[in-house]
Amino acid sequence: MKLGFIGSGFISKFHANAIQQVRGLEIGGILRRGGAEDLASYCQKKGLGDAVLYNNISE
Repeated sequence: MKLGFIGSGFISKFHANAIQQVRGLEIGGILRRGGAEDLASYCQKKGLGDAVLYNNISE
């Protein structure tokens, strides 16, 4: 199952760490805000997939 992030602020890395503990979950997308590229890189390093960065919620 893939999950998405809306926002990529301070707490998002804590959420990513929690998601890592659940078998079968990965990050599918991140709504592009400040820090989205850093969060996508962090998720990839943690083995949570290659998140797509989106510019707006309608994508």
